[in-house]
Amino acid sequence: MKRFIVEPGIRIGDAAFGCSREDARKVFGKRFKELKKSVFSKNTMDVYSAFHVYYTENDEFDAIEIFGRVKVVIGDNTVFPTDVNSIKKIFAGLQIDKESMIDKNNNMAFSISQADRNIVDSVLIGREGYFDSSEGNNEVI
Repeated sequence: MKRFIVEPGIRIGDAAFGCSREDARKVFGKRFKELKKSVFSKNTMDVYSAFHVYYTENDEFDAIEIFGRVKVVIGDNTVFPTDVNSIKKIFAGLQIDKESMIDKNNNMAFSISQADRNIVDSVLIGREGYFDSSEGNNEVI
């Protein structure tokens, strides 16, 4: 299982948020497809088998959405794969609804499984300010 160590808002693994698309691809690998998430997307993303990498209109690394066999770690905490209750214990101040939990302080959003309401299906990790209404792609999972 691939493992990413996260510094919220700063980097994931060796990829610093704000680095060029070319530099991000050096970290995440060459096995991807480039496409638009939707007809409304302003830019293309890189689609890997276990995650999607998002870029700004200036081709800077903006966010990553992880949903596959990838372990995501912040400090001593595994934040993916995990369950909803574990995320609630790790992060204070979550904005929670039926489908997601958002932590603006750490620039992260967790998608809640519709089949099992205690399972986290995916995690979206963005650069500093990604979930602010005026910045980022804000394509919440």
